[in-house]
Amino acid sequence: MNDYQDNHNLMSEKQAAARLGISRITLLRAREAGRIRFFRIGTRVLYNQEHLTIFSRPANARVRS
Repeated sequence: MNDYQDNHNLMSEKQAAARLGISRITLLRAREAGRIRFFRIGTRVLYNQEHLTIFSRPANARVRS
């Protein structure tokens, strides 16, 4: 995957929370607990769509890599 495709799959905190159907504070708590992967670019926190999909699966269905 090239850099453009990687960046195209990134979502802001607001977008990620909306996609997951949770509040931004719930997303923040999950991030701080290490339950969801994220990227920090400067002061921005971004989430990869694939990581959001993995996070949204039931805990017993997740596979850690």
